[in-house]
Formats: sequence, C-alpha cells, structure tokens
Amino acid sequence: MVIQEAEIYSAEDKKFGQIAEVKNALDDCVYKIATVLKKHNINLKLSSLENKRIAVAITRAQNLLDENHQLEIDVLQNHLKEFNCMHLFCLMRINSTE
Repeated sequence: MVIQEAEIYSAEDKKFGQIAEVKNALDDCVYKIATVLKKHNINLKLSSLENKRIAVAITRAQNLLDENHQLEIDVLQNHLKEFNCMHLFCLMRINSTE
C-alpha cells in the first residue's frame, strides 16, 4: 500500500514538474517577445493586425500563467509553440529591415 501511494505521488510530482517547466518556458517566451517589440520598435514594422494578434496572445498567455489552477500540459505546450513562432516571426521582421 505504501509503495502504491509513493507511485501515485511520484506520478503527480512528475506531472507538476512538467507543467512548471512549460510554464517557465512560456513565461520566458512572452518576455522575449515583449523585449523584442520594445527594443527594436518592431511594432512600427508590423501591420495593425499583426500587432493586435501579438498583443492578444501576450494577454492570453499572461492570464494562463496567472491562473492558480493546474492546466493540462498540452494547453500550455500549444501556447508555447504559438509564442515560439511569434518570436521567430518578430526576429525575421527585424532581420529583413536591417
């Protein structure tokens, strides 16, 4: 019985660790995009639709990160993938105008 409880707690700890890792990566990516937008004035190089899309995504990600309940890891991973794509898009815009 004790071994079974330990296995259950181990699985829960592993899931919690994975969620924390993805949340940290998402938070880091949000920070990188916000920094790129400010540092390079890239918002001037984007269309209003692109600026709005990025702003909405940042707000949505910040809300996800601020929520106290545990989210499914795939939800967080999907947002992380979206932000990684946005970050690359912003970097490409910077490089194309330099």
